[in-house]
Amino acid sequence: MVSSPDYVLSVHRRYAEADYDVISTNTQGLLTHCALARTLDGYGPVHWMYLSWSGIGLARRAVSDAGRADECAVAFSPSGDIDTPEGQRTWTSVTASTF
Repeated sequence: MVSSPDYVLSVHRRYAEADYDVISTNTQGLLTHCALARTLDGYGPVHWMYLSWSGIGLARRAVSDAGRADECAVAFSPSGDIDTPEGQRTWTSVTASTF
């Protein structure tokens, strides 16, 4: 999502065009990855919520580009990584309207 967002968008779009009913953001494990990496290959510090928002935005755009906004859902999964003190603090500060 950071270095190749166009590729991620194209994968999501192909699923939407193939008449899938749900597109997953594939964001499981981001909290752990960001906590361990702290930076992403030259992009500097990245917060897991930023990547989550990016993943949701790419999936929504792909569904819209495929003309299926009213037919295809976008699924977001933060995974079990959210069940940590850091994850809970971050998650409770986010509202549904953010997505």
